[in-house]
Amino acid sequence: MKRNNLLSMYFNIFMRIFALISIILSIAVPEGHGVGISDNNLDNEEVYDDFQSSNLDTTRWVVELPKDARLSTAHVLNGDLRIYGNGKPAQVTSTHYWRLPRQGEQGTLQITWQIRPWQRGKYGEKNISDSGVLLLCEQGRQNKLTFGFRLTFPEYSDGNYILLDGGGVGNIHKSTRPIISDIEKYDYLRITLGRNVEGRFCEFAASNDGKSWQVLHTSSPQLPEKVRLAVTSTWGHLAVGSIRIEQTGDDKKPSRPMKGTSDRTCLTETAKMETSMDFIPILYVPKMASGPQPKIDGRTSEPVWKTAPRVDLRYVAPKWPAPVTQQTQAKVCYDDEKLYIAFSCHEDSMNKIWAVQKTGGAIWSDDCVEVFIEADSSNASSEVFHAAVNSLGSKVDESGLQDQWSCAAFRGSRGWSVEMAIPFSVIGRVPLPGECWSINFNRQERPHGENSTWAPVRGSFHDKEKYGRIVFGTFPVRISGFASKTNSDATPGGLIVALSCDNSKAGEVTIESQWDRSPGEVKTIPARTGNITIPWPENMATGYHKNTLKLTCPGQVPIVINGGRIWIDQGLPLASTFWPTEDYNNVLYLANGGMTFLYWIISDTRGGAEGYTATLETPEWVEIFPPAKKKEPGDYSSLPSIAEFKSEKINRNGQVLRHTIIKVNSPPPAKELSTLPEYTAPFRLWLRATVPGTTAFPVNSTIKFQVSRKGLTEPVHEIPLIVLSRIHGKQPKRFPIFAWTNGPTYPQALWSDLAAHFAGIGLNGLMGAPLSKEFETIASLHHLQRIDYCPGFCNSTVYLKEHPDHAAVLFNGSRSKTLVCPEISLEDNSEVFKQVSSFLNEYCPSLGLNWDLEGPPIWNVCFCERCLAAFRKHAGLSSGVSLTPQAIQNDPVLNKAWIDFALEQSKRMIIKWDQRIAEARPGARLFINGGQATNPRVMTDGRLDWRRILPHIGAGQMFRYIGSPQASATSFHVESLKSLELVEGAAKTPMMAVLTTGYMRVGERMVFNYPELTTLQMVQMAAIGFDGIYYWHWYNNDGRFDNAIARGTTLIARYEDFFVDGRKLAVPDKAVKKSKYALVLGRTLGTRVLLFLLNYDPNREGEIVVDFDKVIPGKKWFFDSTKKAVDHKTGIKVGPLDLIVLQGE
Repeated sequence: MKRNNLLSMYFNIFMRIFALISIILSIAVPEGHGVGISDNNLDNEEVYDDFQSSNLDTTRWVVELPKDARLSTAHVLNGDLRIYGNGKPAQVTSTHYWRLPRQGEQGTLQITWQIRPWQRGKYGEKNISDSGVLLLCEQGRQNKLTFGFRLTFPEYSDGNYILLDGGGVGNIHKSTRPIISDIEKYDYLRITLGRNVEGRFCEFAASNDGKSWQVLHTSSPQLPEKVRLAVTSTWGHLAVGSIRIEQTGDDKKPSRPMKGTSDRTCLTETAKMETSMDFIPILYVPKMASGPQPKIDGRTSEPVWKTAPRVDLRYVAPKWPAPVTQQTQAKVCYDDEKLYIAFSCHEDSMNKIWAVQKTGGAIWSDDCVEVFIEADSSNASSEVFHAAVNSLGSKVDESGLQDQWSCAAFRGSRGWSVEMAIPFSVIGRVPLPGECWSINFNRQERPHGENSTWAPVRGSFHDKEKYGRIVFGTFPVRISGFASKTNSDATPGGLIVALSCDNSKAGEVTIESQWDRSPGEVKTIPARTGNITIPWPENMATGYHKNTLKLTCPGQVPIVINGGRIWIDQGLPLASTFWPTEDYNNVLYLANGGMTFLYWIISDTRGGAEGYTATLETPEWVEIFPPAKKKEPGDYSSLPSIAEFKSEKINRNGQVLRHTIIKVNSPPPAKELSTLPEYTAPFRLWLRATVPGTTAFPVNSTIKFQVSRKGLTEPVHEIPLIVLSRIHGKQPKRFPIFAWTNGPTYPQALWSDLAAHFAGIGLNGLMGAPLSKEFETIASLHHLQRIDYCPGFCNSTVYLKEHPDHAAVLFNGSRSKTLVCPEISLEDNSEVFKQVSSFLNEYCPSLGLNWDLEGPPIWNVCFCERCLAAFRKHAGLSSGVSLTPQAIQNDPVLNKAWIDFALEQSKRMIIKWDQRIAEARPGARLFINGGQATNPRVMTDGRLDWRRILPHIGAGQMFRYIGSPQASATSFHVESLKSLELVEGAAKTPMMAVLTTGYMRVGERMVFNYPELTTLQMVQMAAIGFDGIYYWHWYNNDGRFDNAIARGTTLIARYEDFFVDGRKLAVPDKAVKKSKYALVLGRTLGTRVLLFLLNYDPNREGEIVVDFDKVIPGKKWFFDSTKKAVDHKTGIKVGPLDLIVLQGE
């Protein structure tokens, strides 16, 4: 007892002396660990952790490892913290935070990490990549900020450290310092944050020894209130030897242990969410105070932009969320009348940016910024306002209303900026407080080829399901984002909702979720909960489902968030889905008596060689046809080894159903179902509904399907089946309407059925069907002509194995692995050309071949000695002129000459193929498929000059597809007219319009939501002067699209003489008064006149008033469908996405 009293006395004396010294030196004693430093002694530093103990100190660190990733770890060994996530995020976060100086204070916080790889790892040079050392920031009333060093894969960072200096997941900068790869040595990384007399500052530095430092980056970012440490890894084997803290300032606050775990969970989970492809961010925008509006001059230095909410853009998928080297920020504010948007675009190659287009032109072919806004808080399809602005201040929007909103651009030496002021009347509505819209910000950056985005769109900027959200107003309690979470044995799957709260007195709130057509769960939780998980409904199968969230908090307006289409993963390794049905809200539409094609995509992430069993249950009047057989013409690469296919009628509870079972000996793909492209589907199935009797349409039923494998059976998918009355099309005799049907398979037993089906829609030509004389014979019986794929520039790995020196040389000096030098292919008696075209020795389709000419880009290939010699001759250059790719590109004269040379190579190859096709089958020709003539990138990236090549081909086929009804009547229409004008007079060669109904499940995915738009676009293209229609991709079609195309073929066949023999009639603007999204198009044939009145508004009836005397005087006008006379004094009403034809005689 005496000994204990003595120790207590000594301890009290020590603490009093220490307190006195603390007062004298003005230092702070942090709670829970080491001593702070004085303002004047920067050598005094705190070692937060040197990891010398045998175990990780849990009073200093919180470990979060992925529960479903084996081999992930975070442990201490030999004086290092070693962390590895094995493909999923692992994170170690400090239990303490450090306060930063506020405005008006001065001081610094300096963090130094000692890092190295601790293992070579599975991927060699990637032994440390995909990890990081970070400062995670407290939310408070400020935006969430992140600072630190990211160690990304070399393809994203050139092997250098990536620096984050605040904002969302950070303003992102690529440093010039290589990421350490030496296992035996440490690298020292340092970040300093603070304020001095000049304001905020941030400095990144690195050192080999911790003494001599190289400054990597400085900036003056927004500073958070406080920060904590984090060490993260997904694939990287990251070791941290020590972490040191230095803090100075007017008011050095001690670091404090975190109170509870909810804040920590929220912060780390949200950090994971923000780098997930499923994370949908939400931006809250306060209404501007009364006062002057932003001056729209392109400069973003006004006070309003300093406080406006900001977002940062990152790479578009598949690289998302990797940082871009040319950073972009977007800021937003609004008042009662307008939405204001500012973009700041860093650019280190201002002399190389594209700035060609004028207002109303193809702005997206230049360096530009874009905004997409969908003013709809429901799950309904609605108009998307899409605007683009280039660095000249030229603008365009898909609604054709660019004259009704303003913008300006400013160009500096290291970047450019844009301001936009968009009246809400242009967007379509004025937002109410708490209203949620969809929005996304994008940039197309040409010098470095970096397309960037705020929200995680999947390849296409038009992927509106992945747009972020904007909520108008400020809310103390709010949903700041949401993401899907996979179900697992350890944790239930669900929708993770990031709940933010700035009100310390806030009580309980409710969050209500609704899925598809059924109400979901209602949760009542404390407002400061952080992240919550709303479980998936138990009976909901893996796949895409629509969601709506509603947040109700006392004292504020309810917030309704349109979650859109969200991927639900129930966590089973075995899963399947129908595509494209999943793109259409998981509803299968069939046209009665017609054929419909489906991809049945199946995956099992367990792998293995075992087969599986797939079952389908449909109404008895739905036929399921067997897939193609191996080695027959309808075979495809993903076709499995089918042991049994049996389809029979069964009686279930008094109802007769068709039960189809497919037993397979080979395994399905072992990748996640959500990542699989449609062409990996093991089953490519044709279905046909034949509803008996005189049943009234539509007929509503269901279809069920599931897969079993290795003792596991996925939940039954039950989706609505809607059978429509079939519209029979009519084949035009002289106006070609083709379809590229390379996706659907052609089982030989179905050749007659499929030919009859396509003819029944009204098509008169097919591409991608079996390359077979027998199929051509069957197709010809149905008046279907055949065309097939042309390889174009010669690609042959077989040839290059024997002639490796004949490989094309790329701009960077490397050789292509597949492409043969064009000059080799163009030689007389070229061996490789004979090899690539040898299939024509067996069979050439009746029309010939179609070359999809979309590259290779002019500045990619080919820079071998043969091509350079040919270029020297083409340009008339002497032997003394040095020719390197860089010299050619940088010299204006040589640059222009090289583009001309490459385009001439394309023409020479076109002529060679056209001659080869004619040799194989007299009368057959080469067709060229390519981009719109208004887009300059079609020449440079597509290697295509329409005017140059048209005289040498059978027909041109110009891309004209777009899924927006409003744009179809405005910018799309204007571009179509300009494209035709640009090629007019080049030759009498026919020019076809390439349309589509959508394509691709992943990657460059495009979904068309309006089948009726298909009919309007067909008539529109024919009326303005295209000589045919060619459908690109057919596998998105269901019964609705088949019916829409059948209606279009019927109209074109009815008015075929006007389209083929007649002339386009220019209808004067002054002759028409119409709704915003309506068109009036005319054709003449002799003395007869047709007017096509098209309404592209998907939601509203259009009204059109025509002054017929200003069109062509002296004519009597009537409705062509009813022959009823037109009342000249009243407007003609046209239904949503519909058309009316008037005839004048």
